[in-house]
Amino acid sequence: MVWSETQKQEILQNMPAHELGVVQSVLDQVREELDDHLQSINENTTEIQSNYGCILELERKMNALIERLDALEWVVRGKQQKKNEPLRNISGKELVVFRAIYRLGMTHPFVAYRDIARKAGLTDVIVASLVTSLIEKGVPIVKRYEGSLVFLKLEESFREAQAKRNLVGAEVPLSCWL
Repeated sequence: MVWSETQKQEILQNMPAHELGVVQSVLDQVREELDDHLQSINENTTEIQSNYGCILELERKMNALIERLDALEWVVRGKQQKKNEPLRNISGKELVVFRAIYRLGMTHPFVAYRDIARKAGLTDVIVASLVTSLIEKGVPIVKRYEGSLVFLKLEESFREAQAKRNLVGAEVPLSCWL
C-alpha cells in the first residue's frame, strides 16, 4: 500500500509519543545498517578497481613476455627453416587468415585481430589461434602491442617473396589490388 504525504502526516500526529520514539529508533537502526552496506559496497568497488589495475599490469607484462617468446621462436625457427622456403601443411582456415592479413596489410601498416576476423568471417579467438598456428608453421608475422591490443603484419621480405613465388600457396586474386 502506498501512503500519501497527508496520510503519513496524519498517522504521525495521531501516534502516541512513546510509539513515535520506537518508530524513530527503528528507522535510525535501518539507516545505520544501510550506511554500513553502502560503506561495504564502496570498499568492494575500490578493491575491484585495484584488482582491475593489477590485471591490466599483468596483461601488459604477459604481452611483453609473449613478444619476447615470439622473437626467440623466430630465432630458433629461422635456423631450422630456410628463409622464403615454400611452406607446407597450411590448412584452409589458416589460408583465409593469411589472405586477410596479406590484403589488409596492403592498405594498413598493422592490422588488429578484430579486422582480420571481420575480413575472414571468423571470431577474434579463432583468428588468434590460427595466427599462432601460422607462426608455428614458419609464416613470419610481426606483432606489435598497444595496451591490450595486438596488431599484426607480415614481414616485408616475406610479403615480397609471397607475391613473387606464392610460398604459402595462397594465390591472391588480382581484384585485391584494385
